[in-house]
Amino acid sequence: KLLAALRLDVDDLGFIFNRGVPDASLGEILTLSREMQYFFSAHFDGLAEKHKLYLIYSGGDDAFAVGKWDNVLHFAQELRTDFHEFVFQNPDVHFSAGVFMGNPHYPVGRFYLDAGKFQDMAKDAEQKNRIRVFNQTLGWEEFDSKIELGKTFAEALNPKIKTEENDLKKLPSAFAYRILNLVKSSFREQPFQDQAGNWHNRGSINPERFARNVAGLRYLFARHGFDQKRSEETVGKIERALIWDFMRSFDFGDDDKIGLVRDYLVALNYAIFKNRAQANQKS
Repeated sequence: KLLAALRLDVDDLGFIFNRGVPDASLGEILTLSREMQYFFSAHFDGLAEKHKLYLIYSGGDDAFAVGKWDNVLHFAQELRTDFHEFVFQNPDVHFSAGVFMGNPHYPVGRFYLDAGKFQDMAKDAEQKNRIRVFNQTLGWEEFDSKIELGKTFAEALNPKIKTEENDLKKLPSAFAYRILNLVKSSFREQPFQDQAGNWHNRGSINPERFARNVAGLRYLFARHGFDQKRSEETVGKIERALIWDFMRSFDFGDDDKIGLVRDYLVALNYAIFKNRAQANQKS
């Protein structure tokens, strides 16, 4: 039973008005201002209503909204996609956001301040066009990817089989940490030379270790009451999602990219929170 507060604003909007439209007439500047105002008022309002958010304010180039935590995350995804289309995929026009979560009794004024701190962390002096959520700061593409992966994890964490012998409520935390360990330990921590004499960079995937960890996941599911067919289907779906995410997200020759492993915490937290919410609804 968590609420989330979202604060966002357009990055470098003053610079866009001053330098982004060379030799613009007053009419063109007013048109740009009017269109931006429209997006963060009319369109934003409609989207907030669709996701059942309470809109505190929106207009100009910034906004503040509160709602159920997962609704806020899905709203942020759709808003960013719509804004990207609104500016015709212009890579220089974007916004940064912060999402702070708390219980329903948390004061709205504190929500505003804490979400603002997260927003500031998302748009530091060096990087912008990002979102801060679950104590992680990541780009919008990575955010979309991890939320979608989190949905896959959440489906796996929601067991359909209940038996008297197994306490299935223990599965989420154990499974989440196993997944995180799978992700971390699937990358080589040091440069590696195989038997054929080929060198593999630090941060490259270790297929043998990844396969071992996937086998460990099947064992974990079996211990918690999943039959063989259900276990293989669930783990296979997670395995395919992870492999796709590895190939899409990482440049294995870039040492800095190994730090992106921590972004998986967003997917894991989403899955854990989602299943806690479902457990509360059942109770």
